[in-house]
Amino acid sequence: MRNNLGQFTKEKRPSKKTGKTIECPNCNKSFYVPLYRIKENVKNCCSISCATTIKLTGKKKGAMSEDTKAKISIKLKLIYKDETKTTNWKGDNVGYFGVHDWMTKNYGQPVGCEVCGVNDNNRKYYWANLSQQYKRDRKDFKRMCMPCHRKYDGFTGKEWSDKVKEYMKISKSKL
Repeated sequence: MRNNLGQFTKEKRPSKKTGKTIECPNCNKSFYVPLYRIKENVKNCCSISCATTIKLTGKKKGAMSEDTKAKISIKLKLIYKDETKTTNWKGDNVGYFGVHDWMTKNYGQPVGCEVCGVNDNNRKYYWANLSQQYKRDRKDFKRMCMPCHRKYDGFTGKEWSDKVKEYMKISKSKL
């Protein structure tokens, strides 16, 4: 800004903002809206998540009663308790890693070796697939320590790591 002598002064410039500060209809947070959004009659929300909430439910954030929330929660727990009802369930088309993860989830991390009988806490134990068909069947797996697992599969040293890499490629190609 200039004073009456034409010299620059340190006064603040007037704001160029032409919009308004309004409240979000969903969460009641104050925020600035440019003039063009007000003219276009756009529903003004403070964020995309607030806009999505209103769009999907047609209601404000806190509009659901506690009773309704409890019913929805129970229903979702019942639906997704059974993993076969999720969209990612592959059934028997599961790969090497999927069936091993399924075994660990349903039967826990193996403790002890069923072949040599070792039960040392310092060793790692694995679910070893017996038929190489990767079925979701406990009878098709045995708990084995690393040495027994390698002997069973017939691999040692570098051959073992090459075989694991091969399984990884096969699993990725199924996706």
